[in-house]
This record gives sequence, C-alpha cells and structure tokens, in this order.
Amino acid sequence: MRLCDNILSKITTIAILCVLMPLPSHPSNLTFKAEEVNILLEVLGRLGSVTVVDDSPFFKLDWPHICWISTKELSAITPSLLAGYPGRGSWTVVSDHPRTCLMVRPNMRRGELTTKREAESVAASAESFRSEMVREIPKLADFIEQALKLRSKPSLGVHFSSETVDLPYFEDHAGPGGGIILAADPGEFVRTGLSTSPFDRATHFWLTEEEENLLYLELNGHDRLESLPLLLKVAESGSGGLILSPDKMPQLAKESTKLKLETTNPLVQAALEKLLSICRSAEHYHLGMYVPGQ
Repeated sequence: MRLCDNILSKITTIAILCVLMPLPSHPSNLTFKAEEVNILLEVLGRLGSVTVVDDSPFFKLDWPHICWISTKELSAITPSLLAGYPGRGSWTVVSDHPRTCLMVRPNMRRGELTTKREAESVAASAESFRSEMVREIPKLADFIEQALKLRSKPSLGVHFSSETVDLPYFEDHAGPGGGIILAADPGEFVRTGLSTSPFDRATHFWLTEEEENLLYLELNGHDRLESLPLLLKVAESGSGGLILSPDKMPQLAKESTKLKLETTNPLVQAALEKLLSICRSAEHYHLGMYVPGQ
C-alpha cells in the first residue's frame, strides 16, 4: 500500500478520502447506475474486460463512485492520469482490493472551488452534485480515450456481477485502524498492486497507533523482545511497513496467543485478538500479510 508508488497513491487516497469532506446528507445511492456510466465503462473495456461489482460492506465512500475488479489492464486508470482531467469534479481511483473504485468529489484545486466553504456548499446539495457529475461522465470518457489512445481499439466487454467478492472464512469488519493486505505473495503484491491468488483481499481493520504503542511497551516492559520476534515486527510496522509470508502466519498466531494469555492489560488483549482474527483468515486461505508503513 505504501512501498510501491502505484499502491502508495491508491491507499493514501483511501486514507484521505474516508475522512475528507463527507457529504452532510447522503443521496439515496452514491453508486453510479449502469446507464449513467455505460459510455465510460465502454471506454475502459478497451483496456481489458471490466467486471463491475458492489461496494464492500466494510468500506464506505462518501462521494459518487463505481467499483470494478482490479486487473493489470485497468491499472492504467491511475490518480495521476485522472488528475489531468480539467472538469468540475475531482476524479480519482481508490483501492479496496480486489476492487478498484472510481470516485468524484468537488474540486478545490483547479479554481472552480477555491475554499472549503464553497466545497461544502456543493456537498450540501448532494443530489445536485451527483447529477452534475453524471453529465460530466461523457467528457471524462473522452479524456481517458484520448489520453490512453483507445479510440481505435475494440471493447473487450463489460460485465455487471451480482455475486459478492467477500470470502466466507475471511474475518473482516469496518475499522478501527485502517486496513492491510492479505495476499498469497505479499511481496509480489507490493511490487505490482495485483492479486497473487483468487483469495487476496484487503482487510478493513488493523491495529491503531495506540495499540501498536501499547503492544511495543508490553513486549519491552516484560523483556519479551527476543522470544516474540514477529509480534515485535508488528509493533514496529507503523514506522516502516511489514511483509510476512504465508508460512510466518502460524507463528504470528502462536506468539499472539502466548502473549494474550500472559498479559493483564485488556487493551493489549484486544489488539492481540485483532491479530488472531487476521491470522485465522490468512491461514484458512494460505495468505501472507502486507502492512503499510507510515
């Protein structure tokens, strides 16, 4: 999420957008309808087959958006590409692996909206803003078509899937603590931003900064730094990130269980239960773990 430029831009965008200027009154449906984005999806389909999917129940975007399954071909749609679009809305893509979501919010950087107050006045009329962005979609499609030289290429298809991409034995919930990536080859995921197995997923929770600090103090205070090496790496992951291969996850679970039984601090116990939940998901699907650094 933050060791690779592509993932850095997407995950940082997620972290910012989840808290930046949420709509004070939500439209009935923030997801663009098929008929509203067909012209755009047809253009994206010239890069590669597009599979449109529903949002994750644990990841909420506060602005109009549409999500599709991430692929190598569609990774050409980047925040830097969309930053060059000179429209009224500020369009970007955010990653919620295995989904990529295209979303739009009021533009405060190009002069159309110069202050936060002006942006909030647009947000106050959420339906109006959404309708305006629907009208802007053909211009956005034309911009992408020209920027990526897609005009003469045939579409490889657009599919709307009603099937969930959530896994039955993948323990997940909405925060706190941001999220991490569980992947069969987390190192390769960091390099490419692409799935390394059908089961690679983002979690929507992780340790908070406070929990990481408490875990470190617990390890240091009871002279456990050498006996619980993976937990120490987790406690220090906020500063530099962390990659653990699938074969390391059972050991992390073992260390977490050991410390949970030994500590009397309920906050540390809660943090360790988070880790055990992640380990259960990872072990079930034979996944490793990628934790982004700050």
